[in-house]
Amino acid sequence: MGKKRRSPVNRREIYEVRHKKRVKKRSLAETSPNAVPLSIGSFFGTLLKALTSTNDFKLVTPERIDPEVVAAARNFSGTEDQPFYVPITPTGEAEPKRCHFNVRDQIEREGGEPFFCWAIWKCKAWIEGDFHCLWRKSDGTLVDVTPDEPGDNETRRLVQPEPKLCFDGKALHKKYHVLTSDPNVVQALEMFQAANRIMSAYPADALLSEEDAQRVKQLQMKASARLLGLG
Repeated sequence: MGKKRRSPVNRREIYEVRHKKRVKKRSLAETSPNAVPLSIGSFFGTLLKALTSTNDFKLVTPERIDPEVVAAARNFSGTEDQPFYVPITPTGEAEPKRCHFNVRDQIEREGGEPFFCWAIWKCKAWIEGDFHCLWRKSDGTLVDVTPDEPGDNETRRLVQPEPKLCFDGKALHKKYHVLTSDPNVVQALEMFQAANRIMSAYPADALLSEEDAQRVKQLQMKASARLLGLG
């Protein structure tokens, strides 16, 4: 007898079910007596935003898709897909740093489905991948409905398709591809990654425990000092 065929995976259904679980987990986190009023995404983003305002570490969308960018993007996804640009067309209700929720809300209004990917950023010292979500319209067109933070002025996003991962309510942050052998940069990114691992144990938008908030803050401050040549 032949093997029984598995039913195809409906990524939109998985997305909606996991989001419902995320809401339940978030309510538990918010009632924790040791929780601190600190959003995972905003905390990490604010610190890194301040640090990367300098020229050497300012992260921007790569102007062109060169071999180094392709190698980094493929490393992030583990596939041989080619990165590509998509237009940034925010909806009026969308907020920065909340791509998965922005897409969920857009799907509820107009249909379509999520398209998971890595948003690619680059500075002089490294290439960075953020787990990201685009809106795929019913006709197949991909649109980034999530705005950048004020002052970024990006009009397009470079993305690498991610065929294996779905947003499951957990914070899944960044990957790095180092462009230098400078030990300060290498050690700083290792510290940022350690902070990422702590935050990834929490549901997205959850509140960090007081202990974990302190651990993350210390790691990020030490990493910042390394990059600025102070530690």
